[in-house]
Amino acid sequence: MLTWRTEPIMQLLLIALVASGVYGQTPAERIVMELMGHHVTMVTAKLDDRGFPEESAQVCFDIAPKPLCYSPSTGIYGLSPNLIPIQIGIGQSAILFSAGENFGGSGSRTHFAILRPGEVEVENLLPSDLWVSELGAHALMTDKSLSPSPIFVVADGVILPEEVHFGEHRYTVSAYVLTLRPDSETLHYDLRDQYMTSGTYSSIVTANEKFDILDSEMPEILARLKRVKAETERQANSPR
Repeated sequence: MLTWRTEPIMQLLLIALVASGVYGQTPAERIVMELMGHHVTMVTAKLDDRGFPEESAQVCFDIAPKPLCYSPSTGIYGLSPNLIPIQIGIGQSAILFSAGENFGGSGSRTHFAILRPGEVEVENLLPSDLWVSELGAHALMTDKSLSPSPIFVVADGVILPEEVHFGEHRYTVSAYVLTLRPDSETLHYDLRDQYMTSGTYSSIVTANEKFDILDSEMPEILARLKRVKAETERQANSPR
Protein backbone atom coordinates (compact mmCIF):
# COMPACT_ATOMS: atom_id res chain seq x y z
CA MET A 1 0.00 0.00 0.00
CA LEU A 2 1.31 3.40 -0.96
CA THR A 3 0.71 6.44 1.21
CA TRP A 4 1.93 9.90 0.37
CA ARG A 5 2.07 13.13 2.36
CA THR A 6 3.49 16.21 0.70
CA GLU A 7 4.01 19.76 1.93
CA PRO A 8 5.33 22.66 -0.16
CA ILE A 9 7.94 24.82 1.52
CA MET A 10 6.51 28.06 0.12
CA GLN A 11 3.05 27.14 1.31
CA LEU A 12 4.36 26.64 4.83
CA LEU A 13 6.09 30.02 4.70
CA LEU A 14 2.95 31.74 3.41
CA ILE A 15 0.84 30.22 6.15
CA ALA A 16 3.40 31.38 8.73
CA LEU A 17 3.44 34.91 7.34
CA VAL A 18 -0.33 35.19 7.42
CA ALA A 19 -0.63 33.81 10.95
CA SER A 20 -1.17 36.24 13.79
CA GLY A 21 1.90 37.55 15.55
CA VAL A 22 5.37 37.47 14.09
CA TYR A 23 5.59 34.38 11.86
CA GLY A 24 3.08 32.63 14.09
CA GLN A 25 5.38 32.19 17.06
CA THR A 26 6.26 33.92 20.30
CA PRO A 27 9.73 34.13 21.86
CA ALA A 28 10.86 30.95 23.65
CA GLU A 29 7.57 29.14 23.05
CA ARG A 30 7.70 25.53 24.26
CA ILE A 31 6.02 22.64 22.48
CA VAL A 32 5.93 19.31 24.31
CA MET A 33 5.09 15.84 23.02
CA GLU A 34 5.85 12.20 23.90
CA LEU A 35 8.17 9.83 22.05
CA MET A 36 9.21 6.35 23.17
CA GLY A 37 8.37 7.19 26.78
CA HIS A 38 10.33 10.45 26.76
CA HIS A 39 9.09 14.02 26.94
CA VAL A 40 10.17 15.94 23.84
CA THR A 41 10.40 19.71 24.07
CA MET A 42 10.90 22.14 21.20
CA VAL A 43 12.03 25.60 22.24
CA THR A 44 11.41 28.17 19.53
CA ALA A 45 14.01 30.85 18.93
CA LYS A 46 14.27 34.22 20.64
CA LEU A 47 13.29 37.05 18.32
CA ASP A 48 15.17 40.28 17.70
CA ASP A 49 13.50 43.70 17.61
CA ARG A 50 12.56 43.16 13.94
CA GLY A 51 10.80 39.88 14.73
CA PHE A 52 13.45 37.59 13.26
CA PRO A 53 14.95 34.61 15.13
CA GLU A 54 18.35 35.20 16.72
CA GLU A 55 19.10 31.49 16.99
CA SER A 56 17.88 28.13 15.75
CA ALA A 57 14.98 26.26 17.28
CA GLN A 58 16.04 23.46 19.61
CA VAL A 59 14.59 19.98 20.19
CA CYS A 60 15.30 18.29 23.53
CA PHE A 61 14.60 14.76 24.78
CA ASP A 62 14.06 14.53 28.56
CA ILE A 63 16.54 11.77 29.38
CA ALA A 64 18.39 11.27 32.68
CA PRO A 65 20.82 12.43 33.90
CA LYS A 66 20.38 15.45 31.61
CA PRO A 67 18.34 16.24 28.48
CA LEU A 68 19.77 15.50 25.03
CA CYS A 69 19.22 18.41 22.63
CA TYR A 70 19.49 19.03 18.90
CA SER A 71 19.73 22.15 16.76
CA PRO A 72 21.10 22.59 13.22
CA SER A 73 24.91 22.65 13.23
CA THR A 74 25.18 25.49 10.72
CA GLY A 75 23.03 28.52 9.96
CA ILE A 76 20.10 29.93 11.92
CA TYR A 77 16.86 28.01 11.43
CA GLY A 78 14.19 29.41 13.70
CA LEU A 79 11.17 30.27 11.54
CA SER A 80 8.01 28.15 11.77
CA PRO A 81 9.64 25.16 13.48
CA ASN A 82 7.59 21.97 13.33
CA LEU A 83 7.67 18.47 14.84
CA ILE A 84 5.91 15.43 13.33
CA PRO A 85 6.14 12.00 15.03
CA ILE A 86 6.74 9.15 12.57
CA GLN A 87 7.12 5.37 12.79
CA ILE A 88 10.37 4.17 11.22
CA GLY A 89 9.93 0.50 12.09
CA ILE A 90 8.17 -1.95 14.38
CA GLY A 91 8.36 -0.40 17.84
CA GLN A 92 10.65 2.35 16.58
CA SER A 93 9.66 6.01 16.46
CA ALA A 94 11.35 9.25 15.47
CA ILE A 95 10.49 12.90 14.92
CA LEU A 96 10.61 14.81 11.64
CA PHE A 97 11.88 18.29 12.54
CA SER A 98 11.78 21.23 10.16
CA ALA A 99 12.52 24.94 10.55
CA GLY A 100 13.04 27.84 8.15
CA GLU A 101 15.99 30.19 7.89
CA ASN A 102 15.85 33.28 10.06
CA PHE A 103 15.12 35.84 7.33
CA GLY A 104 12.40 33.93 5.45
CA GLY A 105 11.10 34.86 2.01
CA SER A 106 12.81 34.58 -1.37
CA GLY A 107 16.05 32.60 -1.30
CA SER A 108 15.51 31.21 2.18
CA ARG A 109 15.86 27.53 3.06
CA THR A 110 14.17 24.97 5.31
CA HIS A 111 16.27 22.50 7.30
CA PHE A 112 15.08 18.92 7.86
CA ALA A 113 16.15 16.32 10.40
CA ILE A 114 14.71 12.97 11.51
CA LEU A 115 15.55 12.71 15.19
CA ARG A 116 15.59 10.10 17.91
CA PRO A 117 17.45 9.89 21.23
CA GLY A 118 20.79 8.08 21.28
CA GLU A 119 22.97 7.05 24.18
CA VAL A 120 25.08 10.22 24.31
CA GLU A 121 23.44 12.58 21.80
CA VAL A 122 20.39 13.07 19.63
CA GLU A 123 20.69 11.02 16.45
CA ASN A 124 19.80 12.72 13.17
CA LEU A 125 19.02 9.96 10.70
CA LEU A 126 19.10 12.35 7.72
CA PRO A 127 22.26 13.94 6.28
CA SER A 128 23.19 16.80 8.60
CA ASP A 129 23.11 19.47 5.89
CA LEU A 130 19.77 18.53 4.30
CA TRP A 131 17.74 21.60 3.35
CA VAL A 132 15.34 22.70 0.63
CA SER A 133 14.78 26.19 -0.76
CA GLU A 134 11.44 27.98 -0.53
CA LEU A 135 10.74 26.73 -4.06
CA GLY A 136 10.86 23.11 -2.93
CA ALA A 137 8.59 20.48 -1.43
CA HIS A 138 9.01 17.39 0.73
CA ALA A 139 7.05 14.22 1.40
CA LEU A 140 7.02 11.08 3.51
CA MET A 141 6.19 8.12 1.28
CA THR A 142 5.33 4.61 2.47
CA ASP A 143 5.61 1.66 0.09
CA LYS A 144 6.30 -1.66 1.82
CA SER A 145 7.59 -3.21 -1.42
CA LEU A 146 10.45 -0.70 -1.38
CA SER A 147 11.13 -0.18 2.32
CA PRO A 148 9.47 -1.10 5.64
CA SER A 149 10.15 2.48 6.78
CA PRO A 150 8.86 5.78 5.36
CA ILE A 151 10.88 7.12 2.43
CA PHE A 152 11.77 10.80 2.66
CA VAL A 153 11.55 12.64 -0.66
CA VAL A 154 12.46 16.25 -1.46
CA ALA A 155 12.22 18.30 -4.64
CA ASP A 156 13.99 21.61 -5.21
CA GLY A 157 13.93 24.05 -8.09
CA VAL A 158 16.89 24.40 -10.44
CA ILE A 159 17.09 28.05 -11.56
CA LEU A 160 18.97 28.54 -14.81
CA PRO A 161 20.68 31.89 -15.58
CA GLU A 162 17.98 32.89 -18.07
CA GLU A 163 15.09 32.06 -15.69
CA VAL A 164 13.39 34.34 -13.17
CA HIS A 165 13.20 33.19 -9.57
CA PHE A 166 9.43 32.78 -9.42
CA GLY A 167 8.78 31.10 -12.74
CA GLU A 168 8.81 27.72 -14.45
CA HIS A 169 11.71 25.47 -13.42
CA ARG A 170 12.90 21.91 -13.64
CA TYR A 171 13.34 20.26 -10.26
CA THR A 172 15.89 17.95 -8.67
CA VAL A 173 14.13 15.09 -6.87
CA SER A 174 16.00 13.18 -4.14
CA ALA A 175 14.79 10.05 -2.33
CA TYR A 176 16.26 8.94 1.01
CA VAL A 177 15.73 5.38 2.30
CA LEU A 178 16.41 4.16 5.84
CA THR A 179 19.40 1.81 5.71
CA LEU A 180 21.31 -0.28 8.23
CA ARG A 181 24.96 0.51 7.64
CA PRO A 182 26.99 -2.70 8.02
CA ASP A 183 30.20 -0.94 9.02
CA SER A 184 28.70 0.71 12.10
CA GLU A 185 25.40 -1.21 12.48
CA THR A 186 23.56 2.10 12.73
CA LEU A 187 20.43 3.28 10.96
CA HIS A 188 20.63 6.23 8.60
CA TYR A 189 18.64 7.70 5.75
CA ASP A 190 20.91 7.34 2.73
CA LEU A 191 20.37 8.96 -0.67
CA ARG A 192 18.96 6.11 -2.78
CA ASP A 193 18.10 7.99 -5.98
CA GLN A 194 18.29 11.48 -7.45
CA TYR A 195 17.24 12.89 -10.83
CA MET A 196 16.16 16.07 -12.58
CA THR A 197 12.59 16.31 -13.86
CA SER A 198 12.13 16.28 -17.62
CA GLY A 199 9.35 18.87 -17.42
CA THR A 200 9.07 22.22 -15.68
CA TYR A 201 6.78 23.29 -12.84
CA SER A 202 5.55 26.67 -11.70
CA SER A 203 7.14 27.84 -8.47
CA ILE A 204 4.31 30.27 -7.69
CA VAL A 205 1.85 28.88 -5.16
CA THR A 206 -0.58 30.17 -2.57
CA ALA A 207 -1.73 28.66 0.69
CA ASN A 208 -4.87 27.35 -1.07
CA GLU A 209 -3.24 26.13 -4.27
CA LYS A 210 -2.26 22.50 -4.79
CA PHE A 211 1.48 22.10 -5.04
CA ASP A 212 1.77 19.05 -7.28
CA ILE A 213 5.47 18.58 -8.11
CA LEU A 214 5.86 15.41 -6.05
CA ASP A 215 2.35 14.21 -6.87
CA SER A 216 3.11 14.52 -10.58
CA GLU A 217 6.52 12.88 -10.22
CA MET A 218 5.35 10.01 -8.00
CA PRO A 219 5.16 7.40 -10.81
CA GLU A 220 8.71 8.26 -11.90
CA ILE A 221 9.99 8.24 -8.30
CA LEU A 222 8.50 4.80 -7.66
CA ALA A 223 9.70 3.33 -10.96
CA ARG A 224 13.24 4.55 -10.38
CA LEU A 225 13.35 3.29 -6.77
CA LYS A 226 12.13 -0.14 -7.91
CA ARG A 227 14.89 -0.29 -10.55
CA VAL A 228 17.49 0.72 -7.96
CA LYS A 229 16.26 -1.95 -5.54
CA ALA A 230 16.28 -4.63 -8.25
CA GLU A 231 19.81 -3.75 -9.30
CA THR A 232 21.03 -3.72 -5.69
CA GLU A 233 19.54 -7.17 -5.08
CA ARG A 234 21.01 -8.47 -8.35
CA GLN A 235 24.47 -7.32 -7.36
CA ALA A 236 24.11 -8.80 -3.86
CA ASN A 237 23.14 -12.20 -5.32
CA SER A 238 25.78 -12.26 -8.05
CA PRO A 239 28.78 -14.56 -7.57
CA ARG A 240 31.86 -12.71 -6.39
